[in-house]
Amino acid sequence: MDDERYACTQYPEVAEAELRNLCGFLSNIAQNVDLERFSEALILFVQAETGRITDANAIACELLGYSSTEIREKLITDIEVAPQSGEQAIRRYVETAIEMDVYECLYRQGDGGTFPVRVRRQAITRDGNSLIHYLIEDRSIRHYVWKELIRREDRDFAFRERMKALNEVNTSLGTAETLDDLCRKAVLLGKERLGFDRLGLWLFDTQSALMKGTYGVDEHGELRDEHHSSWGISDSLIVDFTTGHKTPIVSTDVAPIYDSQSHIIGYGWHLSAPMHHEDQFIGYVSADNFLSGQPMRNYQPELLRSYAAAVGQYCAHHLARESAKRLAEDMRSQEKRIQMLGTFISHIGHDFRTPLTVINTSAYLLSRSNDPARKAELAARIEGQVDYINRVVHEMLTAVSLEEPSEFSFQWTSLRALINSAVESVTNLATEKGLRWTYEVPPPTVLAADQVQLERAIREILHNAIIFTNAGGHITVSTEVDEKHITIRVNDTGIGIAAGEQEKIFQHLYRVDQARTTQGVGLGLTLAKRIVEAHGGFIRVASTPDVGSTFEIVLPLEADIGPNATYKGNQK
Repeated sequence: MDDERYACTQYPEVAEAELRNLCGFLSNIAQNVDLERFSEALILFVQAETGRITDANAIACELLGYSSTEIREKLITDIEVAPQSGEQAIRRYVETAIEMDVYECLYRQGDGGTFPVRVRRQAITRDGNSLIHYLIEDRSIRHYVWKELIRREDRDFAFRERMKALNEVNTSLGTAETLDDLCRKAVLLGKERLGFDRLGLWLFDTQSALMKGTYGVDEHGELRDEHHSSWGISDSLIVDFTTGHKTPIVSTDVAPIYDSQSHIIGYGWHLSAPMHHEDQFIGYVSADNFLSGQPMRNYQPELLRSYAAAVGQYCAHHLARESAKRLAEDMRSQEKRIQMLGTFISHIGHDFRTPLTVINTSAYLLSRSNDPARKAELAARIEGQVDYINRVVHEMLTAVSLEEPSEFSFQWTSLRALINSAVESVTNLATEKGLRWTYEVPPPTVLAADQVQLERAIREILHNAIIFTNAGGHITVSTEVDEKHITIRVNDTGIGIAAGEQEKIFQHLYRVDQARTTQGVGLGLTLAKRIVEAHGGFIRVASTPDVGSTFEIVLPLEADIGPNATYKGNQK
């Protein structure tokens, strides 16, 4: 009788007989009666002239309480109570000359009870007889109960199917080779296989306390790269996820929906589910209904929570692997630095021995000499050797600083001014050595560059050409600009570089002159290479021994300057 009391509370106007019928219906449901029989519409065929019922389907006989024989003895007026609001409640529709009446009324059962229905009736011809076809929709409480049961059955079936798909998706995620590949797959499979409308996947950066984007679905249903996006969580509900909360955040109906520029593009429901690994907050997965506008299904928060938990485990695995990889790279870098330091100490000891000997001898002679001219000569010699030592130390410190990610100050710079300055800084040195010089003025082009650093890279290439070109030789500086690249070319008629040496000349402290008859520690080309690479470019060399060398600095017009760079000044 609990069902009966519930019905009395919810539907106080329903007759007692209807309540008894409802309770009987629920009792049958409890005994696993097949629901399919309640999905059929009631159908009656009525003779147009007499109003006598000539045929009825099984569900009509059952609900009206008559056998198929008994119902054929009834008139439609014995069963159909007049429309509740009179004839004016009947609505007539005409389509391709076929008229249909639609109205609501009550239908009387064999035991005297009634139940509400909606009727669609139209005149037809069957076996040469004029009939009226009645299509009747049950509008009683038991009908709504049936619809709710079917809805729940459909929902449970859909959830089971999604959970089955989730297992298959998890297998696919396990094949991702990198964290980036995993995030991309997670968004695509969540949309395609789990039925979510739009998805986004965010990772939590513990150092900056920022959520950082990976991939998402845009307003057109396409995959969107969101690695450039980040935001702070301190004032959002997401901050609860960092303290271990694993319940999805659900906003229904009127939640704002944003595009990639944080502009509101609509309203609907929105879900956020956390990704955790043990007690560590990894990030979260979000979903909304912007594309379809469909209401949220009851199982979707739990489905997203389960999916986020699975994706979180895979993310944690990849993060741990990348952390181990970075640690290994740091160890290799440290080993390389230690090796470089050992090489430096060895080379610097050799290179410093000569200037220190010169300084020591000159200082001794300076203390013994009374000739002012001789003293000035010795003092100048000491000063020159000290300058050389200072230059070597400065180059070494610069090389070490470039091992770390440094912040270049980029601004739009004139290519012509950049090369002019570098050429002017070494012209006197070339003249003193007796070299001929050809400088082709570059076109009026601008590029994004750290002017100080890039000028130094060009200067190091020019200086290298001067050192290894004998007196009477020729150096040419030219520039070529196309739609995508700038090429700065330095050609000399120097001693050249053997093929086996050309890849080594950019290594730390490497010198082609292994006898070390020329001053320097082999850092100039290393510095130039690192500076050019920081500008998104590269250096290449072509050389023939005893003929000469050509160095080319190739830079992109739209430089990829990296995450640590900042722009200053006007951008074109």
